[in-house]
Parts: sequence; C-alpha cells; structure tokens
Amino acid sequence: MIHKTWANAKVAHDDLNAQIRDNIGMLLNPPACRRTGASDSYTTSAEGWAIVTWDLDGKGSGGYSSFDTTGGVMPEHSYSITIPVDGLYEIQWGALITYPTAPAATAAYAQASVSLNNMTSFTTPSLGRVSLGRSTSTERNGSGVTTAPLKAGDYLCLGVSADGAAFQVGNSATGRQNTFLEARWVGEYPA
Repeated sequence: MIHKTWANAKVAHDDLNAQIRDNIGMLLNPPACRRTGASDSYTTSAEGWAIVTWDLDGKGSGGYSSFDTTGGVMPEHSYSITIPVDGLYEIQWGALITYPTAPAATAAYAQASVSLNNMTSFTTPSLGRVSLGRSTSTERNGSGVTTAPLKAGDYLCLGVSADGAAFQVGNSATGRQNTFLEARWVGEYPA
C-alpha cells in the first residue's frame, strides 16, 4: 500500500474513503458473530466427535446472546462460522453436555474443540480444546478462548467428545445457551 500525504501526492476523495472512512468503519463495527446451540436438534453420541449445530442469530433459546455484524456472511451454514475478511480473530467457545444417567457423568473425560476448515476432525487442525468439568451429577461444561490469524473463507466448527457413555449436547434451554461459538476480528492479519 502506498501511503499518500498532502505533500507527496494529490489525495483524492477515494483515498480518503479507503484510508480513513473504511478503516474507522472496520474499527467501529468489526466482523463478529456469536452462535448458540440449535434449539430444534441435539446430538447424541457414544464415542468420537459430535459436531454442534447452531441457531441463527437472535433465534432459539440462546437468541438473546447471539449476534452477527456481517449481515449473514459469518453464519453461512448451520454448523460453522465463516470468516469474512483476513485478520486476527479472537475465538471463544463453550459447551454443556448432559448424560442420560448420573453414573455416566463419571466418564474419564469430556472435551470441546474448535476445528479450522474441517467438519470431521477436531484434533487436527484444532485451534483450541478444553476439558468439560462436572457441574452437576449429569452435566459437564467448559469454555475456552484463543486468538488466531484467519483468512477470508476459513470456517470454524465446534465438536464435543466424551469417553465411553452416550451424551447429549444442548438438550435443554440452559444447554443451548451455554453451548456457543464466537469469532471476532481484533486486528490485521500478521505479516
């Protein structure tokens, strides 16, 4: 990018738009999206990873805490958040899973992981993974946050996994509110 000044080149109206107005607009309203667990479906799985599906912003049990500043670009699919522009993004996620019976909640582990450009593998490449700690005799929950450089068109998915027993993701209003994925632009893509 050529930086123009009043001294070395004529600064045109388009230059002011590109260098000032557009940059200020991006800082005041950065691309951001938060999605909460879908209220019309939940996943039950014995072992392996289960992909979480999402409500549209403002809909479902978690609608009051979901949003999209891109006019529908980021929540393009029911299972992901799509990155609209290159940049450094803060990614937050959380999951609440429920076991049908209390003894199953003593399983060795439960975890939630954010994948990059992959709907089936949540171990590689994973942007972050957290353990889900026991919150009641039948529930486990947890959340995480990371910052990562992402390119336009990249997409993020959230998967959950637990050892041994069948579990449910977002099988209640509380579960859907506490199961979320958020991405927010926080800076330029690193050089």
